[in-house]
This record gives sequence, structure tokens and C-alpha cells, in this order.
Amino acid sequence: MKKLVLALIASLALMSTAQADPQATLSYGNQKDNTTHVLSDVLLFDLKTKIYQHTDIDLLVINKTAVGTNLVTNRVEAGVTLTYPLDDMFSIYIRPSVGSKQKSGTNSVNYYTSEQGLKLNLPYNFVAGVGYYYREAFDPLNKDAYQEMRYSIGYNITPQAKLAIGTFRYISGYNPSTTYWAGYTHSF
Repeated sequence: MKKLVLALIASLALMSTAQADPQATLSYGNQKDNTTHVLSDVLLFDLKTKIYQHTDIDLLVINKTAVGTNLVTNRVEAGVTLTYPLDDMFSIYIRPSVGSKQKSGTNSVNYYTSEQGLKLNLPYNFVAGVGYYYREAFDPLNKDAYQEMRYSIGYNITPQAKLAIGTFRYISGYNPSTTYWAGYTHSF
């Protein structure tokens, strides 16, 4: 819990010192373990701000609670997103990050991730995205390796407000799962 509080305080400081366009995203998802079929509630909170024209930094907090057992997994990670617009419709991005995972009854695991993909600006204020996500513990003995595909579609309600839905599909790694989520992003 201390890490979550510190992460939120750091996020607020991050937003107050950055250049422009701070935004906050709150998402809720349902994750199903493909092996054990255990369902988990997933809550995601992401604070992001622009530091250069095509560069954002963010702090991401993820809380996953297994339904029935109440086994809790928390992840806190810091990332940098580099976005390169190809034209008015397409842009590519990469987001490297580092993080720490704390699971009920276990030691912390530090890890790194990379996500890269394609974003599309569609007609009528719709947006879509597809990405590939890779995660690995700094110490591979911690068994946190994971790969998945990420798909989303969203709608820009206003220039400051966006709704989105999506899914994360397992490719390989430990703890195979499928996640469906819905989220709201507000720009300040």
C-alpha cells in the first residue's frame, strides 16, 4: 500500500512539473487465467504527460484481485512513450518501462517491459490501436516473462474526454490469461 501512495504522490508531482497535456486514465477489466480459469478484477490508473512533441512519460498503477481468493497483485511502473505520426491517420509508438510487482505472500519482482504498436485516427472521432507487449523480470528466475497482443477501440467524446474498450490476448509466458477492459481518459 505504501508503494501505491508513493506512486500517486509522485504522479501528481510529475503532472505539475511537466510541459503540457497531462491526462489521467482509469480502467476496469476482467482477467481470466487460461489455465486455472480463475477470474480477477483489474483496476488500472495511469497518469501521463507530454515532455516533448512526440514524447510522453507516465506512471502506471495496476491492482489485480482474484475473485474468491482475494489474492492481490500490485504493479507500479514508469514508462516513456515515443510516438511517430506517419500521416493524419496512422502513427507508430513504442513504450519501454520499468516496474515492480508485489503479489500477496511473495517478494517483490522488478521487471522491464516494451510495448510497440500502431494507432489509427478513424472517422467520426473514433480511434483504434493494436500493439505487441513484452515483459521480463530483471532476474529470469522470478518467472515473470509474458507476451501478449493488445487491441483497443475508443471514442473521443470531446477533446478532453475519451472512452475506450479493449482486450489483451496471451501469446506466451507465465500465467497465460485473457483480459477485457473498459476505460475513461481525461485530459487537463
